[in-house]
Amino acid sequence: MKTKNSIAKSPVVAVAVVTFFTLFAISAYPADVNINKILSGLTLKEKVGQLLMVNVLENPDGSPSDRMKKLIQRLNIGSVIFYDISGSRAGARYTNQLQEWADASPSGLPLLVGSDMEYGPRTNVSSGATTFPTQMGIGATGNPELAERAAAITAREARSMGINWNFAPVADVNSNPENPVIGVRSFGSNPGKVSTFIRAAVTGYQENNMIATLKHYPGHGDTETDSHYGLPKVSYGETELESHLRPFKEGIAAGADAVMTAHIIVETIDPELPATMSEKVIKDLLRNRQGFDGVVITDSMNMGAIENNFGKVEGAVKAIKAGVDVVMAVGTYSDAVQIHNGLVEAVRDGEIPVSSVNESVERVLELKEDYGLMDGDNLTEPAGAAYISGSPGHEKVSRTIAEKAVTLVKDERNLVPLDDRSEVLLAGVKDSVYQVRDALEGVMPSLELSVYRTPNTEVSNDWSPSSSAINSAADLASGVDKVVLLTFSGGPLPEGQVRLVRNLLKENEDTVVIAEGLPYDIREFPEVPTYLATYSYNRWNAPRGGNDPMISATARVLAGKVKPRGKLPVSIKNIN
Repeated sequence: MKTKNSIAKSPVVAVAVVTFFTLFAISAYPADVNINKILSGLTLKEKVGQLLMVNVLENPDGSPSDRMKKLIQRLNIGSVIFYDISGSRAGARYTNQLQEWADASPSGLPLLVGSDMEYGPRTNVSSGATTFPTQMGIGATGNPELAERAAAITAREARSMGINWNFAPVADVNSNPENPVIGVRSFGSNPGKVSTFIRAAVTGYQENNMIATLKHYPGHGDTETDSHYGLPKVSYGETELESHLRPFKEGIAAGADAVMTAHIIVETIDPELPATMSEKVIKDLLRNRQGFDGVVITDSMNMGAIENNFGKVEGAVKAIKAGVDVVMAVGTYSDAVQIHNGLVEAVRDGEIPVSSVNESVERVLELKEDYGLMDGDNLTEPAGAAYISGSPGHEKVSRTIAEKAVTLVKDERNLVPLDDRSEVLLAGVKDSVYQVRDALEGVMPSLELSVYRTPNTEVSNDWSPSSSAINSAADLASGVDKVVLLTFSGGPLPEGQVRLVRNLLKENEDTVVIAEGLPYDIREFPEVPTYLATYSYNRWNAPRGGNDPMISATARVLAGKVKPRGKLPVSIKNIN
């Protein structure tokens, strides 16, 4: 285990965090915590509650609701997950409320509070927090130290808000360019390089008192189905399996305290059950072969891979039977109650051994103890969270990483940097085109810039422009000196965007294509003279409430203020 209570390396941040945390601690258990004694005092229902993570049920203003209080105090829920917080101050207030409810519950056990912060706290915090480039963007820098710095800052900001468990880093090797769900969330396609970055990220999180989670075990990087909607299956030999396991091995060696399972079937290991429900995956492979002794948590059980094929309750029972410690029971109040009742019934019927439940609860309690929660470090101060989160120093680190990530894949016509005396058409399929415009105007005020955003392109039609929109863009392209075109894909590039690029190239050969999302777009138009990759994660549009740091970095590269130094972290046929 890592030393968990060295909250910050920066003296200023450390003073702020320690001051605010210690002033607002609540007493829970004495310093000499006896886990076995606590465990023996819990009822079966309370034990099962410790094995559940539920999403925070909210009032209209975003604060935790009375139903959330009932889940904590009646079912003894052990952990919660936040998906959307209005700001860092609010985050601190809300986690304080949840911990106070937990302290007043019959067991008095504190909560593990989790969130998905793969690209920084702003992933799920709308304001007052830092956004970092995606993991693939960080991988493009070639510098693992930057992964550690980003993770450390994420941990400090999250802990200032009372969030102690991050569902990151993503340890998947994105070996399949058609992967619709991992993509830029991965550090890249090279198992060795991904492993190096994983080790760095784990260190950054856990040396700053935040639980790191390796996901999605045993590797979601070679799928062509999104497990949010369907059940992916992968079939490959032992050698390829080992390449996907390698980053997890490195993360475990670095001391990662949690692993999240993937809702995928790996036919080489278990052709019948998804990893989340497979004893062969969890006990035989993860526990016995890879030696992991920390907490195993499922991905959300309301994802299509589980709910559509097994149902949440059956899925939860099978997961606990297979060796999972914590079930992510995301959904409604009723969903959480049904899963809790289903697990209790399965234990009483002998389907789940009591000994297995005890082992899992013990791991959960040990995790809480390791991160100082059993000592009463459960409340924080909203003003402290606002002071630390999104600070100028943290934002500067984010900008530095972004500028080192932008990758100039090719520039055969020397179009980058742009000539500020040129007339340029900036076109794109998303609203981010306006953010790029604003950033460009800020660094190239004399550039004559016109903007065209294709109408009616959105996530529902895969950002694929119509024929009329393509024709309109082509007409505009014919009348300017240069074109800068933003493409975006979360999987295979939509046909409409492919036609858009080709038509604009026909009208204006001085076209710069910038891949906003996955860098694989160039496979569809290798003839493009200039191509930039920026690795942004815009599946649900820009990070909540703020611009992607890659936007300003890209503008600075186009303006010649920064040299593009990134390197493709993935293999692209005939390109690398």
